Amino acid sequence: SGEGRGRLGERLRTYGSWRGMFLDRPRLRFDGIYCFKQVIYRRGVFVGKGLWEGDPDGVGGYKPEHAILLARYVQLDPDGRAALLSSTVDLTPPAKVRQVIRAGLDHEGEGARSNRRKHAPKVRRSRNVEEAGPRVHLAGGKNGVVCVGTWHNDEGEISASGAYVLEDHPLMRPVVIDLKLLLHSSRPGANDRLTVVEHTTGGSGCQDPETLIHIPPPSRPFSFVPFRGWKSGFARVPGWEGEVEKLQDRFVV
Repeated sequence: SGEGRGRLGERLRTYGSWRGMFLDRPRLRFDGIYCFKQVIYRRGVFVGKGLWEGDPDGVGGYKPEHAILLARYVQLDPDGRAALLSSTVDLTPPAKVRQVIRAGLDHEGEGARSNRRKHAPKVRRSRNVEEAGPRVHLAGGKNGVVCVGTWHNDEGEISASGAYVLEDHPLMRPVVIDLKLLLHSSRPGANDRLTVVEHTTGGSGCQDPETLIHIPPPSRPFSFVPFRGWKSGFARVPGWEGEVEKLQDRFVV
């Protein structure tokens, strides 16, 4: 139509040429998975304070520090579905990631929808996805939790939203996850980075500011690993190699 040609002409003028538009216009990739890994440190409660006879003032003891090697994976399908897998490297090694995510997407089939209609409560629509709000699905936790939802791309600004309840607790309040991501490239035309702009989670009433949890954005973006050359692709993900060694060095006593 004339309107469509007008929009195309406007975009072409923005990038200067067809080649420039092909290289510089943000385009999501569907031939792999966007991956991210980092070490998260959390301080525990003070242990042993005042438990020794020689410590009447209660200044002894120690405060443990817990280290979590967290990995997250985002797969976006051409049909508009999004899958977010949050796990640890030990629980879901890279060799199993594709299988676990695909099982989560397949579980979003007719059988899962039938169970969801029986057990899972309804959830409000996400404000981040245009019209199709997140459908609640049942998620298993043996290999990490796969949250399946929908995504929308607005010239490189990606909005993704999903909702799930655990299979073992189907009557629990659904967990809603909203992500705002920015697509960019490490080199012209690569479209291999997703930077987290905003990550929120909450219960089915997550639009209520009192129940909304803002998760701090990670220090590095998701990096794309193609299915072709999957095993070797992780060596090119910034920070993927060396995190375990860094973790061990920190706890040398």
